[in-house]
Amino acid sequence: MKKILFLTTVLFASSLIGQNSIPNGNFEQWTVTSFENLDNYISESGTALFLLGSTTTSKSSDSQNGNSSVRLETKTNGSDTLFGFFTSGDFDNSNGFPYSQKPDSIVGYYKSNVLPGDTAIMVLRFSQLGTIYNFQVKYFTGVQSSWTRFAFPLNLSLTPDSMFIAAASSNAINEIGVQPGSWLMLDNLSFTGPGITQPILNGDFENWTTFSYENPDDWSTTNIRGSNVGQLSVTKTTDNVEGSFALRLETVKIFDDTTGFMTNGVFGEDSLLGGQPFNIVFDTLVGSYKYSPIGLDSGAIGLSFFKNGNQISRNFGFFTASSTYRTFEIPFVLPQIPDTLRIDIISSINEAFLGSTLFLDNLILKSIITGVDKEVEAIQKVELFPNPANDAINLSLMNNSIQAEISIVDNMGRLYKSEEIEFGEVNMSINISDLKSGIYYLRIANKKDVIYRSFIKN
Repeated sequence: MKKILFLTTVLFASSLIGQNSIPNGNFEQWTVTSFENLDNYISESGTALFLLGSTTTSKSSDSQNGNSSVRLETKTNGSDTLFGFFTSGDFDNSNGFPYSQKPDSIVGYYKSNVLPGDTAIMVLRFSQLGTIYNFQVKYFTGVQSSWTRFAFPLNLSLTPDSMFIAAASSNAINEIGVQPGSWLMLDNLSFTGPGITQPILNGDFENWTTFSYENPDDWSTTNIRGSNVGQLSVTKTTDNVEGSFALRLETVKIFDDTTGFMTNGVFGEDSLLGGQPFNIVFDTLVGSYKYSPIGLDSGAIGLSFFKNGNQISRNFGFFTASSTYRTFEIPFVLPQIPDTLRIDIISSINEAFLGSTLFLDNLILKSIITGVDKEVEAIQKVELFPNPANDAINLSLMNNSIQAEISIVDNMGRLYKSEEIEFGEVNMSINISDLKSGIYYLRIANKKDVIYRSFIKN
């Protein structure tokens, strides 16, 4: 056995190997999610699912008539609060449905649990030749546990040519007193009056359409919203490097937004949140990609590192045209130990390039290239003691059947010593008296395997 001399020593806890892997970085696990939208109305069920993880407008089998009713509920997730609602068109730019009779009332049935201070609403507007001449807001408050009939007079002065209707679980107009948990259920809406024959379109809430999308597990995408219009920016593909699947990310248009985006964080109403637990200060993200850009477009991947909610560093990698899979590397050295890593991936750095397509597979850190929570088989046992240590620390490496390199670094990634060990057992005492107090790291690596240990110098 070759004797190894060290200026300093550091050994990284084996649990970090599992904690700092990239969950589903090989994109093998996918989950299909389905939700229902109310036909003929805007309800943004996909947006609620996108932001909150559950819908705020939903079909209920608890009905006053027929098979279903609509349930509207105000929900919150962190800083995001959304109303349950439906509307017959864009509130600011639509006159709603064609309607050419003059009803005297709207009637229907409701249940509710509108929390104190909050108010559920129904909005009715009537127009003629593009001009709104009648605007009314009806209110629901308190608790009503059984189906109860309501009738609101309309007092129309003219016969309209269009009608707009909307409802919300809280006061969506002035947003006063909004209480998460308020809900309103409606069923069997209709207009009444002499000679009234025209129904409210889908006013019995019987007709719903199911939408489905598939997401890679542990990642967030825009597929929820895109499923409404058949535009999925993230799909799985069998055009891969290893395993069964890889990721395919395409720049598409969803409503007014151009997107080809995925993150291991979550989407907030105004910003990206979260990420994965992470506490490595130096490493390299590696993976495989190929890229089919439109024009001079490029794809990109960003690594954002956080400590106690504050961003401490950000690293980028860019993808250029390649018709075959290439390996890419993004090294990083951080100013301090993070607690969170968020990975953001985009298929276009320019929104104009619809159709740019990025393929990704096998995202992994070099430090754990042997796999998650798996010790290098050739190095069956590594011990470091005592820990914390003062002047010396003992290293025991049992049944070592490989030739490996041991490197000692600090939390800035600075190298103090690099030596090789040969076959056999290693039992040695390392002088650390000249080290400053702090955390140090020892890296044991051969050509394909890497493990870390850590210790504290008092």
